Amino acid sequence: MTQHLSGGPVLVVTKELDPAADLVIDELTIRHVPVMRFDMGDFPLTVSLSVEHAAAPWAGVLADEYRSVRLEEVRAVYYRRPRLPAVSERLEEPHRSWANEPALAGLLGTLYALPGRGSTDPRWTAWPPTSRDSSR
Repeated sequence: MTQHLSGGPVLVVTKELDPAADLVIDELTIRHVPVMRFDMGDFPLTVSLSVEHAAAPWAGVLADEYRSVRLEEVRAVYYRRPRLPAVSERLEEPHRSWANEPALAGLLGTLYALPGRGSTDPRWTAWPPTSRDSSR
């Protein structure tokens, strides 16, 4: 069963094994801040995204098998070295490479569209377009 995180969750976008992100999550947990950690490499296979733009801002749900968050409730994004989205290995080339590109564009485009985005905005840590460290 998926647990819905409310109350201004923080998205932690990172790879599965990231000790620095673990420390951030530990501190947020101590402060009773809901956290959803996910790796973009799990999208779209085990992480799902449902978005609509009927009126500003964007609305939708990001979910994995354990948690879900409403995008309009996200208070901050901690972005640090996630893998790139990957569609099923069963999809043959060149179709797999082609499908990976819109998966990346759709996911990052949605995250970028969250209110308060930007390199100087406190809602983002390591804004991907301007931070080389966030993608290593």
